[in-house]
Amino acid sequence: MRFILLRDSWRYRPDIDGLRAISVLCVIFYHFQIFSKYSKNGFIGVDIFFVISGYLITKLLVHEINSKNWIREFYFRRIRRIIPSLLVILTASLFLGTLLMLPYEFKNFGREIVGGSTFTSNLVYLQLSGYFDSSATQKPLLHLWSLGIEEQFYIFWPLFIWGIKKLKLNLNLTLALFSAISFTYCQVISESNRDLSFYSPAARAWELSLGGLLAGMQLVNFVKPIKMIGNLGFFILISFFLVLNQKANWPSYFTAIPVFATLAILSDSSSRSIKNRILTSKILVYLGKISYPLYLWHWPAFVFFSMYIGTSLNKKNKLILLLITVLLSIFSYEAIEKPIKQLNNWKFVTKILFFPMTCLLICGIILNFSTGFPSRLNDKVSLNMSREISFQLKAPQFQDSICNAGFPNRKSINYSWWFCRANSSKPPVILLWGNSFANQYFEGLSKNNYFKNTSILSIGDCAIQRQLNLPAGNPCKDRNWDDQNEFVKNIVRNTDSLKYVILAGLKENASDSDISDLKLSIRFLEDNGIKPILFYPHLQPKKPIYSCIDRPFATAKWNCKDPLSVRESLNANFSQTLRAINADFPSIRVFDPNVIFCNSTECTYKIEGIPLLRDAAPHMSIAASDLVAKQFEVWFKNKSMSLN
Repeated sequence: MRFILLRDSWRYRPDIDGLRAISVLCVIFYHFQIFSKYSKNGFIGVDIFFVISGYLITKLLVHEINSKNWIREFYFRRIRRIIPSLLVILTASLFLGTLLMLPYEFKNFGREIVGGSTFTSNLVYLQLSGYFDSSATQKPLLHLWSLGIEEQFYIFWPLFIWGIKKLKLNLNLTLALFSAISFTYCQVISESNRDLSFYSPAARAWELSLGGLLAGMQLVNFVKPIKMIGNLGFFILISFFLVLNQKANWPSYFTAIPVFATLAILSDSSSRSIKNRILTSKILVYLGKISYPLYLWHWPAFVFFSMYIGTSLNKKNKLILLLITVLLSIFSYEAIEKPIKQLNNWKFVTKILFFPMTCLLICGIILNFSTGFPSRLNDKVSLNMSREISFQLKAPQFQDSICNAGFPNRKSINYSWWFCRANSSKPPVILLWGNSFANQYFEGLSKNNYFKNTSILSIGDCAIQRQLNLPAGNPCKDRNWDDQNEFVKNIVRNTDSLKYVILAGLKENASDSDISDLKLSIRFLEDNGIKPILFYPHLQPKKPIYSCIDRPFATAKWNCKDPLSVRESLNANFSQTLRAINADFPSIRVFDPNVIFCNSTECTYKIEGIPLLRDAAPHMSIAASDLVAKQFEVWFKNKSMSLN
């Protein structure tokens, strides 16, 4: 196959810029939760980006591979295109992080800077992913995972295309085989490790290589522009965004729908097609030209703006933020990207870009090994207090070697949501059974003076009550819920030392099936000579805990208090469950952990400056877990219960 493009195949296509605009708007609307009532599939914008990149880059490589210094020129253009706006984003994010981030957030941000400055963000977030990983709204550079995959593709793909040429392989057959292998790998790991399938360049490569395959097929005139195909692809893409609400893992076989719809759009270069008339509108074309800075700016702007105001964004805030994002993107494109694009001295451009990038990398490394510079908070709170606040907002350990050795579970290898904690290698006397809202009590119980010498086990992941409508790949979906319940039940059956099982993480508003699940668990425990203890659901305020904590240059927007009516409402809702349980189990023991939050007049989620919640879920902080353990000790003794 001769690597020569057809005459008209390299002309500028404004419709591709329009398609870029559609893709970035999909992502922004998804992240900003604009039109969220109508669509929850805006993440497909990244998949559209991948296909476009593979298509254009393959075209470029095939067009230039026979020219002198082609590979140097290719990488030089990538440097001029990618690094200038990225430098601005990283620098601005580092500055805003200094002003707004809490110490533990700022320390973790160091790894984000390292990933962003080395184009390895996808690999960084793969290592950080997990159930108790910090919320996405605490990661200003999370969106750079896709840039990492693209840049890794840009490093590999020229050499791959060159190898195909040197070995005189058929370009299209090779790309088709490569795409098939990557797609198969993606399907296999998406069922067992969804974090790996999401962030792995190998699992995403098929999306980019299919774009390259389309370019290769156009090279031999195998694909001709057909208006109907392009229009159909555009209709499918918009329908997928607006109508379908997919439940599968992502990426997966389902991802093929927007991918092939994008390929159909790219295959049609006819200027008279309906989709081209839409995509070539002046607004969409310009938004497509600034799509890269739009993508770079939108997520840091969202994260830092949310940190500053301390609450969820309302419609007005979202519109303001969208306007700010567009203005910043126009500035980046007109004042930074375009001027640097005019510079042709590759040595000079490389030097002026790589020096600040190296400085950012060093800053990220230093930050990662720091304590997050808590002295930034000294004007508002003592150094020790700021460290304590950061400590409380961090997720505790949720696995340990003692538990994993004593209660190994093969399923825990495939995902990072498995809770397995034990304070002793001895057979357990107390078992915490439930989801993360049960696991949160382990910290306090295991350190409590009364319980710490008692062997305590917290294990599992799934709630006692079955969770419905979970996405594919969730460790508690369908058969997985039954498997985990059976795993815990086997522990109960085979542990003679076990006396008490705490059932926590229960639903506030339980359905009949939820109550049935709970009754079956209680019946099973009593049949095995175990005394079950029900924990009330804990209070979950509507406002995030972060909104009532002072940041270096942002005052708390909430006093961390709710009226007593919130507890009364929870009690009223949960009473339905208690009445149903008491009817069959009149001697059931019930403990209310919400006593740590509320007095006779109000409920508070911060005591003497220390937060009692730690994340957006929200889970209790370690301080709250300690307080619950103290109250549970009093309750336990008053019930004349014994550990012997």
